[in-house]
Amino acid sequence: MLFMQDRLAFIKNNSSLHIFFIILIGFIIYSGSFHNSFIGDDALNIKISQTTVSPIGSRYISFLTFRLNYYLNGLNVEGYHLFNLFIHIANSILIYILLQLIFRTPLFLNSAHDGNNSKIISFLAALLFLSHPIQTTTVYFISIRFASVATFFYVLTIIMYLKARLNILESKNYVVYMLSAFIFTVLAMKSKEISFTIPVTIALTEMTFFHKKTTRRELAYLFLFSLTFFIIPLSRLDLFDYTGVFLGTANVKGQTLVISSPEYLMTQFRVIVGYLKSLFIPVNLHWAPYYRLSESFLEIRTITSFLLLLGIFSSAIYMLKNGLHNKKGEIILLSFGIFWFFITILIESSIIPVEDLSLDHRTYLPSVGFFIAISALLWLFMRKADRYIPLIFIPIFFVIALYSFSSYTKHPVFKNSLTLWGDSVSKDPVNPLANYSYGMLLYQKKRYAEAYPALLRAARSDDKLFWKRLPFYDEGYGHIMFLKAINECYSHIKENGKEGLNELPRSKLRGIYYLPSLDGRG
Repeated sequence: MLFMQDRLAFIKNNSSLHIFFIILIGFIIYSGSFHNSFIGDDALNIKISQTTVSPIGSRYISFLTFRLNYYLNGLNVEGYHLFNLFIHIANSILIYILLQLIFRTPLFLNSAHDGNNSKIISFLAALLFLSHPIQTTTVYFISIRFASVATFFYVLTIIMYLKARLNILESKNYVVYMLSAFIFTVLAMKSKEISFTIPVTIALTEMTFFHKKTTRRELAYLFLFSLTFFIIPLSRLDLFDYTGVFLGTANVKGQTLVISSPEYLMTQFRVIVGYLKSLFIPVNLHWAPYYRLSESFLEIRTITSFLLLLGIFSSAIYMLKNGLHNKKGEIILLSFGIFWFFITILIESSIIPVEDLSLDHRTYLPSVGFFIAISALLWLFMRKADRYIPLIFIPIFFVIALYSFSSYTKHPVFKNSLTLWGDSVSKDPVNPLANYSYGMLLYQKKRYAEAYPALLRAARSDDKLFWKRLPFYDEGYGHIMFLKAINECYSHIKENGKEGLNELPRSKLRGIYYLPSLDGRG
């Protein structure tokens, strides 16, 4: 019995062993991805990285990684996939380190914190982040590394800030760590716009874990970090119509946004609830979940989603106040994780319209907060049932194994663009964009009999957003390409094209509404 306890203690408290297993499991899960083709915007981003990237522009650091990949690997896809995996594993390790530092803050040292379980809790949270199936889009899809690179510097910034605050007595190290945090903030903001909220998260970290030890010096540093708010707006000065945000007509020059800010915000209440559902129950995941625009706040799905999110956020405020008053570390950590999720989801799920309503990779940075909250719940369970800790590990490791297997088996989905969109169609047959994209890819491969049903499903859709955006697909000729594809598919399936088919109005989107009759039943 004593021998087993010693072995358990060794596993629980050995950081080197934990990091080794994070690396090993990460490579096992994603080992099948290395030979997958470039998909989506991969080739475009590689081309951009070689030509038009400027240090004063946005996403400069992420584009540099593409340039480095091209220098080392050319168009050999394995190197790009390896880099994506490396960043994901590194982020998992950073979550492990972040939680370890949080457990060393004065708040936890002064609370009823059981330090014996801190490392194993951090390890489990890191493994859950590493293996969760929702992360597969970010790892398998090369172009999505913008999110993972930004997350790397984002979490590293918070780690450096925590190390600075924990080393406050050694003024030299304090300054070095604080300066490092500032540099990583700049690098994060030059990786992707989701890093805009770093100063808010730093302020949250200070308020949550050091609220009784904040001096004028710390306030001065917080002011310094707040100046980084200008980096992203200045980087995108020529691209974004900021006044449109307040007028409800926000747009990004050169992109295809046709959504008003109120519509986008109302829809995002449902989208965020969908993200949370996918994090809790990762079933039937695909990279671009389908949502219709919310046209009124009073729609049942919209208002119920808003009330649910409001309830979660209000509960986090209550838990933080209660935890700080009663020095309950696990409650404080739970609220911190919830706040992290909401703060980091705001950039792509608020009043600034983004081209796609919902994409799984947008949960990548917010999921750090989700798994911090999960670590708080694990800690709470372990404190309540300390003598049954080995029994608690069994279901957790089962979930991790299930996540790992699910993530491993998803690599064929990302084999190429056709398999990617085919997966979306199979899981969400009413998604007009998925049907259009899948059908057009099949059409380009001259697989007309397979393309025709998918294109007809898209044509039957009454989704207003799809029809508004259709002209912008396929380099601005989406509506013409759509008509041409259906015409050609139809003519290959039927011996004679239907009379009048080629006379459908190609210059007006409303003409496409007549396409459902092409199946011979109209």
